[in-house]
Amino acid sequence: MGIIYFDTETTGLDPFKDKITLIQRYQGNKIILIKPKVSVIEYLKVLLESNLVVGHNLKFDLKFLKHHFNIEPTNLFDTYIAEILISGGQKAGQKGASTLETVAWDYAGIKLKKDQKIQQSFKGQELTQEQIEYAAMDVAVLPDIHAKQQNQLKKLSLEKVFATEMSCIPATVWLELSGTPIDLEGAKKLEKEIKEKLDSLRLNFLTILKESGYRNLDLEGMPAVNLDSPAKLLKALKAIGLDLASTNESTLSALKHPAGKALKEYRKHQKLLNTFLEKLPKHINP
Repeated sequence: MGIIYFDTETTGLDPFKDKITLIQRYQGNKIILIKPKVSVIEYLKVLLESNLVVGHNLKFDLKFLKHHFNIEPTNLFDTYIAEILISGGQKAGQKGASTLETVAWDYAGIKLKKDQKIQQSFKGQELTQEQIEYAAMDVAVLPDIHAKQQNQLKKLSLEKVFATEMSCIPATVWLELSGTPIDLEGAKKLEKEIKEKLDSLRLNFLTILKESGYRNLDLEGMPAVNLDSPAKLLKALKAIGLDLASTNESTLSALKHPAGKALKEYRKHQKLLNTFLEKLPKHINP
């Protein structure tokens, strides 16, 4: 089994709506740029499914390969996941800490030219010299990164953990492409019910404020407080004698005043509406 250093250029980020316009591979000291024509797909399938494929954030590329060409590599080395493991997970939450640009500099001392205009210019037309150099460098840096990360994984006794992570990538690709069924009518019905519940919970909280002595009332005689503004909520709660540092969940949980429980209940339903019910339909691919 040989090693193929691999990358793709696409028209966008969504494998259902976008397509691969260029495939880069570095093998046997040669960098080869391939346009994904029908005549080369079967060859690529055999090549990628019978060798170790090394790339950065391979899940992205593999979703495109599987959806468009039914190519499913399983022997993988993802330099992105390797970097997360080597850092003990610390880089997972740091923006830009594990990008190919950062990793290439850290391991190979090479500064990649990550120009967004070039990155978004691969639309299937004839390649410019600038595009060719950009695409080639993305795989040219991988051998050094791969070799040094292998040493680090071994040094840190993370080889088995890394192998488990790699074995999960094909399953994750399948899961993300397959999606999950959703009852849209049921979701819309629940959304309506939650909105009605939120109105009731908002009124309950404002009533508690008023009964607790809050004096800044609107024309309808209810407290003029925006429940979606933590700063204004904190000010309102202080106005009824509650000396709080914030309105976060732990503070509200410790609060014995009924306003704490009422606000927590409101926020729970608000999160269900804003985070899930309103956003779910936007994630449906046609």
